[in-house]
Amino acid sequence: MPKPKLPDRFIRVSLVEDNPYIRSGWRALLEGIPDLLVLGAYESVEAAFDGEDFFESEVVVMDIGLPGMKGTEAVRHILQQNPAVHVLICSVHEDDDNIFEAICNGAVGYLLKSTSPEDFVRAIRIAVADGSPMSPSIARKVLRSFRKFPVESPDAETDRLNEREQAVLGELARGKSYREIASDLNLSLDGVRYHIRAIYRKLQVHGAPEAIAVALKKRLIR
Repeated sequence: MPKPKLPDRFIRVSLVEDNPYIRSGWRALLEGIPDLLVLGAYESVEAAFDGEDFFESEVVVMDIGLPGMKGTEAVRHILQQNPAVHVLICSVHEDDDNIFEAICNGAVGYLLKSTSPEDFVRAIRIAVADGSPMSPSIARKVLRSFRKFPVESPDAETDRLNEREQAVLGELARGKSYREIASDLNLSLDGVRYHIRAIYRKLQVHGAPEAIAVALKKRLIR
């Protein structure tokens, strides 16, 4: 019998969840997906930080209500150690404070624990492709919150976003990956990364969700 073909590459995932049943369920689900490699499953942020391979993760799926350091706070510390990691919150909490603390600290997405297994796996793939997966009810809360913000005129710093940077930011706000933006705007992948770094610097933000929030607030994009 021929051996099953292995995927060309694995998406390296770590899990942080204090409920042992949920944690083992997540692990069992992901270990059944050929292109996902679970590096570790931890009951707390502190245990994860002590994990040998944790900071080699491409995606970290993390709860909020953890013993010790709270998940929303941990996002910032994880990104300080590995700015390239994609942190995906998966929680029962739907309140605005937790959602926006997670996003402002650098989480790329926010799922509810009621998310189906198929959407859970899809969200990991979207995250590693530089998208921002969110459960529908969370996305609605985010959009509603933007409407509450007072509209500001671009200031001297944000007014310096050039036409290409505004186009890249607009595509990012539509949830497109870096590769899709490169294809749509006829840029190289490195060119997209260059423009996004410039956008973050000019808007004084640290991630895509925060950049999109600032841009919508200042009417830099629609």
